[in-house]
Amino acid sequence: MDTKYIILAFIIVVVIIIVIVMWYNSSGKKDNKTYRLVKFSGLFSNITNLNIGHYSNAPIFQARPWLGKELDKGLDSYMGVIQIPKDKSLYIKFPKEAKNYEVSAIAYPSWELVDDPTFEPNLYELSGISERILILVTGIGEGDWLDQAKVYYSTPSGKPKRKKELPITDENKYINEINIFYNLTVDEYLREHNLTLTDEITSIVETSSFPLSSGIITSITHKPKSLDEVIFIVYPNRKYTSGVESAIYLTMNKKKIYLKQEDNNLVAGIYSFTPETLDDIYIEERLLVSKESKILPFNIYLI
Repeated sequence: MDTKYIILAFIIVVVIIIVIVMWYNSSGKKDNKTYRLVKFSGLFSNITNLNIGHYSNAPIFQARPWLGKELDKGLDSYMGVIQIPKDKSLYIKFPKEAKNYEVSAIAYPSWELVDDPTFEPNLYELSGISERILILVTGIGEGDWLDQAKVYYSTPSGKPKRKKELPITDENKYINEINIFYNLTVDEYLREHNLTLTDEITSIVETSSFPLSSGIITSITHKPKSLDEVIFIVYPNRKYTSGVESAIYLTMNKKKIYLKQEDNNLVAGIYSFTPETLDDIYIEERLLVSKESKILPFNIYLI
């Protein structure tokens, strides 16, 4: 057989193989259409018990699948409420760079958790849910990798979930250092201004915050007695005490104020302020460590 015909036949076979592989990939495991994750860009304080949405420069980010719907179609579309097609799974494929995040599924409009938060899944899968749901990715840090995450529907894998374990940490060895930090800051302020501490409140582990977390949420709710009240927050620097990122912020007068976690050898951070109204002030910290961890609380000191 002529060499040129052999080459031509070889090329035809290669082309056929490529076409078959492309067809298999497009009609097999993954559907043709993929979507992406986008950050929430606003706050929803007017919706009861809904504490989601953080500013772009906040130390905590929240995102949801964006299915290409227009914003003017109402709150449902804006929040990314979806319905998983029958006999399909929703998948979210996260890039290798992804870290410090968890994924939750919440029924809408009941706001009931339909899938426990999953810590740092490489491939998140959800199926068998008939209700409309909100998929919420909550993380700590900048989350610059969100644009690389892929969302798609495909055939259920049938595989059991393999959950990644959160780190376990013990901060008790830093109690003395934090007491010294308090003496050098709050106690020194009291002496310099000849003032007296009126109360001290310690944060408690939160079990009702929304959305819940696979890690630990600790919080304080405080109602000021006077607009002249001076409030100090002393909070452990988790980068130093636990080696993890955390996000701590206070909600006051319908706005959120984020406190900085120092990236150095300071054992704690401090923030002082006075109330703007006599309404409740809510302070919350989120950190992605195991609930078996022994973490130190943050405290507020009232003057």
